Amino acid sequence: MNVSTHMISYSNLISVSVPVANLTGLRVLPNPASDYFTLESYQPGRSEGSTVELVNLSGKVVSSFGWNGKPTQVDVTSFSSGVYLLKVTGKYGVEVKKVVIN
Repeated sequence: MNVSTHMISYSNLISVSVPVANLTGLRVLPNPASDYFTLESYQPGRSEGSTVELVNLSGKVVSSFGWNGKPTQVDVTSFSSGVYLLKVTGKYGVEVKKVVIN
């Protein structure tokens, strides 16, 4: 498996380094989101059994759930506006996407 490490920095306060293996080819729509976003995978079979975490830029996990790789709506109405990291961890690696909540 070809795995590389990417440094993701969104401020001078937070820095995240994770191994990336192109886990699923994730898509988050709409982004920015107001009420919800839909999490989709271009390769649902590779996402099966994954864990999804929505993390604020303070590093706090504000939501976590198991995911089967099928299109899933995520309700964000209870979250503060701002930038979040969506981290999907599965047997093939980790993939991180930036999500903006209005």
